[in-house]
Amino acid sequence: MGHSPIDRRGLLKVILGMLAARPRLAVAGNPPSTEGATDRSALDEMIGQMIIMGFRGDSIKSPGARAIAGWLRAGLIGGVIFFEDNLPSPLEAKRFTNFFRDAAAPSLPFLSVDQEGGIVSRLRADHGFEPLPSPNAIARMSPQAAEQLYQRTAAELHQLGFNLNFGPVVDLALNGSNPVIEQLGRSYGPDPDTVVEYAKAFIAAHRRQHVLTAIKHFPGHGSTNVDSHRSLPTITGVWHKEELRPFADLAKGGYADMLMVGHLVHSNLSGPGLPASLSAPAVQGVLRDYLGYSGAVVADDMQMGALRRYFAPDESILMGIEAGIDLFIFSNRLYPDPEMPARFHRVVEAAIEKGKLTRERIEKSATLLNHLKLSVAAANASLAR
Repeated sequence: MGHSPIDRRGLLKVILGMLAARPRLAVAGNPPSTEGATDRSALDEMIGQMIIMGFRGDSIKSPGARAIAGWLRAGLIGGVIFFEDNLPSPLEAKRFTNFFRDAAAPSLPFLSVDQEGGIVSRLRADHGFEPLPSPNAIARMSPQAAEQLYQRTAAELHQLGFNLNFGPVVDLALNGSNPVIEQLGRSYGPDPDTVVEYAKAFIAAHRRQHVLTAIKHFPGHGSTNVDSHRSLPTITGVWHKEELRPFADLAKGGYADMLMVGHLVHSNLSGPGLPASLSAPAVQGVLRDYLGYSGAVVADDMQMGALRRYFAPDESILMGIEAGIDLFIFSNRLYPDPEMPARFHRVVEAAIEKGKLTRERIEKSATLLNHLKLSVAAANASLAR
């Protein structure tokens, strides 16, 4: 599934027209419909597109699933992320994706998972899904054999109704003691060329099945000793410039549907004490200006320990948008916050009113994200119930 060049102005006009036609959203803090409500509703809708939420529950009748459906119906969020306990069987997975797609109609939500293979498999073999080896194990196969395995997984994802897989991991295996990449078998290896070759196999297989991907974790999580799920890693003294190679090569080759930025501090790339996910020098300076990447940028889970322990939620949301993040994931599991979608909207709207953000900044993210959704919309609309 290739992506044609974007006519950004034309696409933005189409998107804004679609958004303005939707009913006004019931966002906390908004008054009833008044003069200018249509314009405000379009802004609310664009803000909602920037949010992917997780939930607890293993059926569509669970409170968590009902909350997600309500947020999608109102346009408060633009997508869902699933974890293994949400997916007890293929049948239940299909029920979920149908349920959430119906709730979001006429919009198409991102229906996403982390299906990397090995330990990071949300669709587990012992729950009846197709088994997928870890990237480390797959890199011992030929690229052709790897692509066949990824084709099987991508076909399953598509048939079940998922349209976004947060992979492949393109971090280099440079530190044998790395607790979150190397020790979990999540890397294809230490050589950038090898990593790029297998990442291409992953992406090509998913594109044939109309499933979007997101290469991760920029600027490289492979050399750290710290797990960003628990704390904020500083990679300044251990990071190598070659860790940028996979991101640069895949982006320049047109393989990046999305690119995920990690919560990783490098004093020369992101600034002292500032993770790349909240850093304009990292996202705008390195990723966009230096590497020339112009597609959508997603931040790693905003509720991971790397951010939660050091930044307040409102602060991290605003800093992320200012940095250039287009899409935000909130797993909403260990620290569930039923007010997070409304909080996100309030933070963004207040920042626009105070002049800290511009409406054009939000429109830019909405354009990128809706372009991705349009690229898979026809394939997803044809899925059998």
